[in-house]
Amino acid sequence: MEAITASGEGNHELALCLADEIRGVASRLMTTAVGNARRDGRSWAQIGRAAGLSKQAAWEKWRRIDARSRSPLQSALGQPRLGVASDRSVQVDA
Repeated sequence: MEAITASGEGNHELALCLADEIRGVASRLMTTAVGNARRDGRSWAQIGRAAGLSKQAAWEKWRRIDARSRSPLQSALGQPRLGVASDRSVQVDA
């Protein structure tokens, strides 16, 4: 990796910049994966286990993602998201 090579060659500033960029990309990937998992009905326990966290720690870290996947009214009522299928029947998304 370029960051490791840069650090080994004494270019610590470049290595730190590259490491920070990698951290940002990894964070966005984790956020996307958590959002997708919640939309697919995965529990906080399952997400936490996969991320090496407890259920509570996962919820505390990513609870806002869960809130964005529902409308404000659905969040207040604790209801699942509703969608309209192509045949005009209503489907419930977990």
